[in-house]
Amino acid sequence: MHLAVSGPEERPPRTGAASPAGKKKIRPDFSSSQGGSFGYSKSQTDYLIRLRISWVIWSVVVMVFELAE
Repeated sequence: MHLAVSGPEERPPRTGAASPAGKKKIRPDFSSSQGGSFGYSKSQTDYLIRLRISWVIWSVVVMVFELAE
């Protein structure tokens, strides 16, 4: 597991879906983010949505700073 290397978007939820099947469900959860989908509970899905939104915001901020230089 390269959690420190691969960045925040790869981090599984804290309640421990460490299995490969659980990790594969993280990516499509963002593109079609209905609450409680993909076998996650509502709080886990909300956590993943917030995590992905914050990652997108930081990516945009970093991109803007790189373009501004």
